[in-house]
Amino acid sequence: MSTSATATTSIVGRIIRLATCLLREGRPLGISEMSRLLQLPKATVHRLVTALAAEGAVVRYGNLYDISDRTWRLLDAAATPTHALLRTVLAPHVMELFHHTRHSASLAVLRGTMVFHLEHLQTRTSRPQLANHAPAHATAMGKALLAHHHDIHQVLGTTPLPAFTTRTITDPADLTVELASIRTRGVAYDHGEHAEDQVGMATTIDSAPGGPVAAIGVAGPRASFSFASVEPVLRRVAHTASTALRRAMAGVPGDGVPPDARRGSPVPPHR
Repeated sequence: MSTSATATTSIVGRIIRLATCLLREGRPLGISEMSRLLQLPKATVHRLVTALAAEGAVVRYGNLYDISDRTWRLLDAAATPTHALLRTVLAPHVMELFHHTRHSASLAVLRGTMVFHLEHLQTRTSRPQLANHAPAHATAMGKALLAHHHDIHQVLGTTPLPAFTTRTITDPADLTVELASIRTRGVAYDHGEHAEDQVGMATTIDSAPGGPVAAIGVAGPRASFSFASVEPVLRRVAHTASTALRRAMAGVPGDGVPPDARRGSPVPPHR
């Protein structure tokens, strides 16, 4: 192999490592932290991330960098037929959940250790969502999906998971216990594990016999969020959504969404 080819391979390898690092951590990172995690000089990391930002592969938030929505859309393209069906069939149910709870509502799928939002309706008072992806272990929707993963030990690994707040479950063994509880009760909770002032809950959309294919959830400010009030609405909407998805996959018309949910929400959604 020529010197030029070897150099190119080395650069590509470093770019892949950097992108993998951002995906694994599931949050915006600074140059110093990426340098430490990748064990590369800061100058090298800065050069790589600047090149990726120039191409739109990553996005900059002040001194932090994260995977861009453009890159997520490209990753999503491989699964477009499936995701397009999920959006088409389940988006009305996300709207129904938003309408009845008056909290932000989302639809998401699991990709590795991250959840990718296919739909997100946000209230005016909700914390702005910087990206359409989030770490699975620190979110209600992510934990709802991880609870049904066929090889959870391989996904979680044995090393500590990234902490986003003091409430984040970082020990894979502790998270495994939590996931077992989620499978039993059918609902996952976020008690401020991704953002201290935001809580939420989620459950899965089931396409039996294939099992869960997505999660639907609600999130809102800790001060105004009532788990007791939201849970029965979430369970009902998820059941209706699962039925609608099965009908759609079987070629049966009708989505099972109540007419009043189609007329809009008392709080205009922000996507």
